[in-house]
Amino acid sequence: MIKQYIIVRKDLGISKGQMIAMGAHASMGIFFAMLQETGFDEFRLGTAEGWDWDDAVLPWIKGKFTKVVLGAPNAHELEQVYEAATRAGLPCSLIDDENIGMAAVAIGPVKSEDVAHITGHLKLL
Repeated sequence: MIKQYIIVRKDLGISKGQMIAMGAHASMGIFFAMLQETGFDEFRLGTAEGWDWDDAVLPWIKGKFTKVVLGAPNAHELEQVYEAATRAGLPCSLIDDENIGMAAVAIGPVKSEDVAHITGHLKLL
């Protein structure tokens, strides 16, 4: 199944609303990064390097926009997840808030099997 994975730090002591906002920023950050890569004047689907457009992104956009929200215990774990996703060449976004530091990561949309080794140890938020 194709999903977007959103990972939020659990140790920040912020409200659930703030956690949701950070996760939403990370989710959208992936697409804004693609816009920067391809140019804001032309949103060209399929041109961003490393994106599995035919088998993951387009089916996700045309489908249910499934998201899974997971919790990371601390900044170190969040950074490890982000670095692993980056090394794997998966579309990802890190939100580093000026007031609270690293707050959230989004990965995908990707096939579940492509991210299981990165997020499988995290629990649902």
